[in-house]
Amino acid sequence: MPKFHLISCHVLWRELCYFTAISKNNFTFHFLKQGLHDTPDILRAELQAAIDKTTGDYSAILIGYGLCSNGLVDIEARDIPLVVMRGHDCITFLLGSKERYQNYFNQYPGTYWYSPGWIDTTLMPGEERYNRYLEAYIAKYGPENAEYLMEVEQNWIKNYSRATYSDDRK
Repeated sequence: MPKFHLISCHVLWRELCYFTAISKNNFTFHFLKQGLHDTPDILRAELQAAIDKTTGDYSAILIGYGLCSNGLVDIEARDIPLVVMRGHDCITFLLGSKERYQNYFNQYPGTYWYSPGWIDTTLMPGEERYNRYLEAYIAKYGPENAEYLMEVEQNWIKNYSRATYSDDRK
């Protein structure tokens, strides 16, 4: 029976554990912290380190990341083949295909996505997130710089006009 090692963003832990549980294959897991797509060089380094630490009699190492800000650029297999999801990001995986993602994106531009794993691992947009970031910026950069940084940080919100929740139970 094939044995696979899965390295993925923690955002997908629930869905990946479900699908591997109903598979006839054997799996081991290594989940990396959510948010590494914000720092692609760190994502790349942590992913490559996890790949390099994988030893054993595996058929392949499965990578639970999409392009993720090019964080997968230049990663390489050493002794075990790599299998990488074909898609832009985790939403492609959650929707089931890059075509379904593209169709939804074309029909509903400006969509902010929520999933169970995203909600579990991320402070959602809102007053609490705003205040936490503001406090951190004030402590690190002072009040005047913090206000400017918050203005810049909040610019991403302008790109979204709707929210969609993706749930694997459907």
